Amino acid sequence: MSSSQGKVVLRLHRSLSAFWGIPLRPVGHAALTWTTFRCAMTWRFQLLIESVTSDYEPILRMRDVFAVLHASLAFTPYHWRTRILAALDVSLLRTWIAMRILLLPPALAIVALLSTQARAEITLNVTAIAELPKCVTQCAITILPTLNCTVGTPCYCAREGPVYESLGSCVISGCKSIGDSLKGLRFQAQSCEWPRDRNARGMSRRLCDTLFAMASFFLFARAASRWSHWGGAGFWWDDWVAFICYVPAVGLAISGNLMTTNGLGLDMWMVSTPNVKRWAKTFFAAQALYAFTTFYTKVSLLLLYLRIWPAADRDNRRFRLCCQAVAVFLTLAGIACILATIFACNPISYSWRYGNRAGGACVDRIAIAYSVGGINVVLDIIIIILPVRRLLKLELPMKQKLSVVSCFLVGFIVTAVSIVRLTHAHQLTSIRNATWDFNAFINWCAVEVNLSMVCCCLPPLVGLIKRCSRYVAEKSQGSFSNGKDWSGDSMRPIKSGREGHSVDYSIGKSTTNLSMTALREIPSPSGTRDEA
Repeated sequence: MSSSQGKVVLRLHRSLSAFWGIPLRPVGHAALTWTTFRCAMTWRFQLLIESVTSDYEPILRMRDVFAVLHASLAFTPYHWRTRILAALDVSLLRTWIAMRILLLPPALAIVALLSTQARAEITLNVTAIAELPKCVTQCAITILPTLNCTVGTPCYCAREGPVYESLGSCVISGCKSIGDSLKGLRFQAQSCEWPRDRNARGMSRRLCDTLFAMASFFLFARAASRWSHWGGAGFWWDDWVAFICYVPAVGLAISGNLMTTNGLGLDMWMVSTPNVKRWAKTFFAAQALYAFTTFYTKVSLLLLYLRIWPAADRDNRRFRLCCQAVAVFLTLAGIACILATIFACNPISYSWRYGNRAGGACVDRIAIAYSVGGINVVLDIIIIILPVRRLLKLELPMKQKLSVVSCFLVGFIVTAVSIVRLTHAHQLTSIRNATWDFNAFINWCAVEVNLSMVCCCLPPLVGLIKRCSRYVAEKSQGSFSNGKDWSGDSMRPIKSGREGHSVDYSIGKSTTNLSMTALREIPSPSGTRDEA
């Protein structure tokens, strides 16, 4: 021991003696004090000071402290006075380290916070601790002592509760990149032996592909039903809006597969940092595509109402005014929600570089999610209820009337899905394990978007179904042996209601000549299309 070290030891020894009120010979106990202080910086001393619990009584635990000294350092002094001094030195140093723990290097601070159970049961990689980002270690040494929790204990390993939420919020707000946050998350997962085999990617991919295939089928069936070459009346604004909405629906299907490829359905500690970054960018793009599709499929339905109930009928004016007002509101609300989603962070790149409300540069995106979902639900209900009164006034047999009304009311399925999706929006707050926690929310988004496409395409399909059923029925009777066009004379309007009025299942000129699909394609007896 050098002279400078000896001076430090003597000062420390005098402080210890004064603190405990025991007069001691400095020469005889300087070496003991130095040995104790030197061991405080070693792993073995960390083990021995943690072996003395936080609720110990110094005098009553002297024998236990000495036993630890003997077992860990092979220290067996002869005099009991020396043993007492050693135990008191250990107790004081333990208190001093607890008070000064924030001044230790980050790696040593994390080691000091390790519980005895963690040291006994878990093989920790000290190199990994030293490589933890400063933001992670700072959060650990700040939050864990305040919550009376240590690394490796149940409170630290629980994936919910105050410790998990506080650590997550601190790391997300303190770390400037996803990579730094992931290093802390992987260390926690490794220390706590969190599951590594959870995988929901297959289910998410199958759900996304199946729903997109169903939406594509209904859209192409709508195009076939309206196409003039196949007996349809031609395309109108409601059809073009539906076709435009299909473009972001395709983008959402691609985004869903990309998110699944990059880690959606896996725990984030099992996903590489580059894949998490790609997943975050894809999720950001999918949010704007979702808002566009869900809002403007409703506009397509409103345009369908305007085509079914023309302005020539005076009774339709108030109804059409309501439809036009809702359509304008939908258009503006859709633009506002899309812009709010895109520009939620400044700069925009913070949306995928950081977590929620990163660095104060992002607005409350959870509030945006609830706002968009709430507006969607309210507008769904309004648009579904709007035509019910007029549909019930149709002069049709009750069976046909109910079939027409049910075709329009199928939109309540989308409303129910929107409500369920809204109940999962709170999962957006748990972004430490976003690739797993967001899985259910994203799946419900895919269900809502694709069912919206199906519902806006369903009413125009009845004309096509009618033509196909007539074609099959007449072909089975052999009526096509003479080479007649299957869309010819056999497809006459169905007589119903007052004498002289027909109900055409494509669309008519008034409420007594109304169809549920708004297709103007039923040919007249002369073989030409009814251009009502």
